[in-house]
Amino acid sequence: MTQPLSPTAARRVFLTLTTTRWLPIGFVVGLLVLWQLERGLTLPQALTASAVMGIAVVVLELPTSGFADALGRRPVLIAAALANVAAMVALLVAHSFTAFVIASVLTDVFRALDSGPLEAWYVDTVHATRPGADVDQDLSRSTSILGLAIVGGAFLAILFLIDLVEQIRRFGGAGIGLRGTAGVAALNVAGSFYGILPLIALLAVLSLFLSMSRSSEMAAVRASGRSGLRALSAPVIAATLVGAACVAVFSEGLMAALYALD
Repeated sequence: MTQPLSPTAARRVFLTLTTTRWLPIGFVVGLLVLWQLERGLTLPQALTASAVMGIAVVVLELPTSGFADALGRRPVLIAAALANVAAMVALLVAHSFTAFVIASVLTDVFRALDSGPLEAWYVDTVHATRPGADVDQDLSRSTSILGLAIVGGAFLAILFLIDLVEQIRRFGGAGIGLRGTAGVAALNVAGSFYGILPLIALLAVLSLFLSMSRSSEMAAVRASGRSGLRALSAPVIAATLVGAACVAVFSEGLMAALYALD
C-alpha cells in the first residue's frame, strides 16, 4: 500500500493541478464567441450556446455533488478530465448551432464533475498524515490561483492573436513564414503582458470575490465563528507573492525578449 503524500507534497500537487486545469480554459474563454462567429453562428446563436453552458452547470451541479464520495476522488477527476477533452474536441469540430450546444453541455459535465473532488482529495490527504490540520489557507490560495490562471490565460491568448495579426501584416512579404511570425509575436507578448499585470490582478480579485459570493464561502466562514479577515489573509498573501514573482520573472523575460527582437 502506497504511503500518503506529505502535506507539503499534497499542497504542491493541489496547486499545480489547479493551475494546469484552469489556464487552458483561460486561453479559450476570451476567444470562444469569435470562434463561434467564424464557424457561421449568428451573434444570438453564439450567446445562446454560451448561456446553455451556465444553465446546464447549475442543473448538473447537485446530481453530481455526491459522486466523489460514492465513487472516489480519483475516478471522478479522471472522468472530469475525459469530459473536458471531449468538450474541447467537440468545440474544435463544431460547425453548427447544435454542435456548439453539445460542446457547451460537455463543458458543463466537466465543470460539474470537477467541482469538489480535487479539493476533497487534498483535505483527505493532509488529514491522513496530520489530523485536524488547517487547510483553509491553501483552499483560499487555490481560488486565487484559479482566478489568476483564467484571467491571465485569456489575456495571453488575446494579446498573442492581436500581435500575430500585426506581425503577419508587417512581415507578410519577408518570407519568414507563420512559425517565424508566431515567434516574433510571442516575444512581443511578454512586453504587452507585463504592462497589463495590474489589470489582470484586479480582474482576478474580482473573479475571486464573485466566486466566493456565489458559493457563500464568506457566509459559511462567518457562521463557523472564524474571522473573515483571517480567511482573506491567505488570498491576499498569495496574490502578493504571485505579483512579486511575476514582476521578477517578467522583468527579466521582457529584457531578454527585447534583446531577441533587436
